[in-house]
Amino acid sequence: MNMPRVPAAARDPKSTRPATGQRRLSREEERLRYRREVLCLPGPIDAWIQANTSSSTCARARSGSGSGSGSDPRCPLAAEEVCCMLQMQRTRPPAPADGGVFEDPETFTLYLALAGPAGTGDHPSIVRSRRMVLQTYEGWPESLDAPDWAAWRPGQTVAFRQRRVNVAAFLRAAVRSEDIIAPLIDALAFFHV
Repeated sequence: MNMPRVPAAARDPKSTRPATGQRRLSREEERLRYRREVLCLPGPIDAWIQANTSSSTCARARSGSGSGSGSDPRCPLAAEEVCCMLQMQRTRPPAPADGGVFEDPETFTLYLALAGPAGTGDHPSIVRSRRMVLQTYEGWPESLDAPDWAAWRPGQTVAFRQRRVNVAAFLRAAVRSEDIIAPLIDALAFFHV
């Protein structure tokens, strides 16, 4: 008597082989799925950066059909807009004194500076806020729990524009430390119509 073939995935629930009709996930797809489902990543800051720097958002905003979010930062800013400039700094720990094989993880710091119109009339000027720490991460950039911005080149600047009220709402929702958020909100309040 011939028995029907049962897929390996159905026989063994721990099997990594996909069930019939499913394709095998690539390592990158597995990594992204694990980050999303288990680690709840990307976090709010990574999601904000992705939403404002995606090429489709930039193209839509540049063509005039967008809300100004993510548009070309080289164009003149509207009175209610600010340019958000993000930069990552990587700090390497000192080498082990005993020459051992174990080393401490690196520290990654994401800085935010805002630029916006200050003044009214025919000649508004652009004023830039001082650079402030938005988030820090201690670990390795290839770790599953690493934020996406930890893989940037050190010193690389990512810039996009957004309405002041949207930036303030994002900062209040995403940044939990009053020490970090207070100077950012003050900088937003400085840029006036």
